[in-house]
Amino acid sequence: MEKNVSNSFQNYMSHNGILHQTSCVDTPSQNGVAERKNRHLLETARALMFQMQVPKQFWADAVSMACFLINRMPVVVLKGDILYKVIHPQKSLFPIEPRIFGCTCYVRDTRLSVTKLDPRALKCVFLGYSRLQKGYRCFSIDLNKYLVSTDVVFSEDTSFFSSPTSSASEEEDEEWLVYQVVNSRPIVGQSSMVDSNASLAHLGTVVDVPPAPVKPPIVQVYSRHPVTIDTCPAPAPSSSDPSSDLDLPISLRKEIRALEDNHTWKLVDLPQGKKVVGSKWVFVVKVNPDGSVARLKARLVARGYAQTYGVDYSDTFSPVAKLNLVQLFISIAASHQWMIHQLDIKNAFIHGDLEESPHAWFGKFNKETQAFGMNKSKKDHSIVYKKSAASIILLVVYVDDIVITGNDHAGISDLKAFMHSMFHTKDLGELKYFLGIEVSRSKKGMFLSQRKYVLDLLEETGKIEAKPCITSMVPNVQLMPNDGDPFYNPERYWKVIGKLNYLTVMRPDIAYATGSKFDRRSTTGYCVFFGGNLVACKSKKRSVVSHSSAEFEYRAMAQATCEIIWIHQLLCEVGMKCTMPAKLWCENQVALLIVANPVYHERTKHIEVDCHFIREKIEENLVSTSYVKTGEQLGDIFTKALNGTRVEYFCNKLGMINIYAPA
Repeated sequence: MEKNVSNSFQNYMSHNGILHQTSCVDTPSQNGVAERKNRHLLETARALMFQMQVPKQFWADAVSMACFLINRMPVVVLKGDILYKVIHPQKSLFPIEPRIFGCTCYVRDTRLSVTKLDPRALKCVFLGYSRLQKGYRCFSIDLNKYLVSTDVVFSEDTSFFSSPTSSASEEEDEEWLVYQVVNSRPIVGQSSMVDSNASLAHLGTVVDVPPAPVKPPIVQVYSRHPVTIDTCPAPAPSSSDPSSDLDLPISLRKEIRALEDNHTWKLVDLPQGKKVVGSKWVFVVKVNPDGSVARLKARLVARGYAQTYGVDYSDTFSPVAKLNLVQLFISIAASHQWMIHQLDIKNAFIHGDLEESPHAWFGKFNKETQAFGMNKSKKDHSIVYKKSAASIILLVVYVDDIVITGNDHAGISDLKAFMHSMFHTKDLGELKYFLGIEVSRSKKGMFLSQRKYVLDLLEETGKIEAKPCITSMVPNVQLMPNDGDPFYNPERYWKVIGKLNYLTVMRPDIAYATGSKFDRRSTTGYCVFFGGNLVACKSKKRSVVSHSSAEFEYRAMAQATCEIIWIHQLLCEVGMKCTMPAKLWCENQVALLIVANPVYHERTKHIEVDCHFIREKIEENLVSTSYVKTGEQLGDIFTKALNGTRVEYFCNKLGMINIYAPA
């Protein structure tokens, strides 16, 4: 503005022919970029000050600290890179270990006036880092001066300015997992020394609990986030009911009670020369689709990495349903307008009677369901069924999550009651959230989405405010391995790729973009529909280089035929009607001729014999082939980059819609 310009500066501009343009008075909107950065700095500075109750007199230190932190955070406009790393690629982000602004610290007193009996440290408040020296910048209230030193001891959980009363009241408002840690190591003793009614009598080791300490016990506090701890709480064996140990969290008491009720362990003497496999507590926060906390979950698990194959375990198998089976299961229920019920097995892995937990749990599950009258599928071990002339019940199990559907409502109710009596299940009602997939039902059908999964991924990568694009990859762009600058953190990129691969369950249109494009191998892509619903799709790079496009299409047809035959056999086994032959569409006429006529010897003599079984399935009237134009081939979305119009057209054909779009 004009009033802030000196006369000497105005004379300099006039002498050099510079036209000085200024913004209007009291109109910060005309300088939006600078004002937005000022807002960012002040909001961060206020957060730093409010967190540790720092007085306003130290606002300059808070702003300086905010600027220091902002320059070392990933930036969206730099595609996740860090500004400081871009400007100074050879320098470390933090020359010294970062600390919490406003915390209490103790700086070594180097004054010459200090006597031998005086304290060796000064209590100060940490206010940042020195710009001229490699040290911490602390302020001493007693000396009323700033001190720069590297010889500092920090108490980061204590604010320098907060009172004990206020901090205590704040802790009461939070939900913490608090337990006492016994300061003694477990001692293995004789079984005769253990009370048979002890609440932890079956843990496999005998714990000597020391007498009550004179000083207050050590308390460890954990937040709501998923954590693992190496120490195991060892309450005094005063009662056989774990609920009497009121110092334990509810989730821990439930886990201990479940271990006892199911007789998961047996107390024996440690064999000579053997070592006990350790255990640890794992805490997980279960959330709802809207992000709210559903429940806190605690599990006592063995340290699997300490086990030896053939000594500590032999067989491991966990019933995990394939995602295309889950989609087929939901498609069947939607086509017949059946309700889908969801159950959760409490402590599924402790129902195995001392064998390998996943293998033993599934064995017991099969035994009990067969006693109820259910049959285990031979085509997929994760599905069991019960059929009669007029009714059918289908059940799919994914480790400890179970979904049930069918037209026999009374039979389903009896099955749920039976499962609860055998495994202590939790009835979650109608299926709404399963394996990170949100399920919603309307008059038009059932809709599957991974909205929460996508939002969490965008927030993690800093793309939550990015401008959306209809295409996942620009067409006709050749990417090379050595193009561009290498990633600062490649592990982060690998992690994102893994999450995007799981996202292709509900977003198959991004399957091609998540694959590798740096070799000459073809990408196989196909999709399978049942009742007009997409139940299976695949986009996978071939392990060998195809000699021709006809061979590539022929191999893709063979893989799609395998999927069709598996679905057909599964449906027939559980008693579902399936109209055959299934229609197999292909855009390559040479591949269709090879399927119909085996005389093309020159084109097929290098192809493996197992690929030719598709001819047998055509003769058995299980599959029939038809030609489709290139522009109508839905598999193209899995094998190549397309423009926005084609992507939108194919997504509509695949049954993908935006249920959150305004009507």
